Amino acid sequence: MTAAVVAVTVCTGLIAVASEPDPAPGRSAAGPAPDSPSVSIAPSQAPPAPIVPLEALPRLLLDAGIVNSIEGATDIRAIPDPHADSPFSELSSDRPDCEGIQHPALTEALRGSGYLGVQTQFLRGDGHLVSQAVVDYPSAESATKFAAQQAESWGKCDGKPLTLTTPAEGSVTFTVGTVTNRDGMLSVVFTQEGARGWACQRALTARNNVVIDTRSCGFNRTDQAVTEAARMADRVSAQ
Repeated sequence: MTAAVVAVTVCTGLIAVASEPDPAPGRSAAGPAPDSPSVSIAPSQAPPAPIVPLEALPRLLLDAGIVNSIEGATDIRAIPDPHADSPFSELSSDRPDCEGIQHPALTEALRGSGYLGVQTQFLRGDGHLVSQAVVDYPSAESATKFAAQQAESWGKCDGKPLTLTTPAEGSVTFTVGTVTNRDGMLSVVFTQEGARGWACQRALTARNNVVIDTRSCGFNRTDQAVTEAARMADRVSAQ
């Protein structure tokens, strides 16, 4: 697969970033009943969700209309990409120990994780850059494992500077905020140094056998990337 070139920006350029039941034995009027073996009833369990196939990945991405509503914009458009079924590449950092924090679905972050395929999308508008990725895994367990590995990796950059580099745009430094993990939704905001508040929020979660990975860059970052990831996760559940 040819890796898709990451479109990451600084404002107008290209970087930015069991418990069992306790049975009560019955007693007769004549006295205690003979001892009988304890019987435990296994709780009923819902069957596992069906595996989301590779061909469903494009339907999990949000269209520009939904992204505009989340971002509070009107001019955000998806950028056509002939390599949307490949991971992103060409965004190196000075912190390889927290590989993956800088952008969704990076080649280096996914390498060796056992993923089956990926679908990516990049959208942009005036003062907005949005990247989305959905990564297909053989099982829910393997998707959850990757998300847990990313949580550990991102935490290594918590509160530290992070310099990102692309061949076209050179290097830009961000200050990484506090990495949080709420109910399985990993998120962090990193703010570009000297850019009047330009920042990017990252969000990542696993739903069934799919990892949902988003990044939203702009001013006044709140929970845009988290909201987008949650909407995409809902689409996974609806499959």
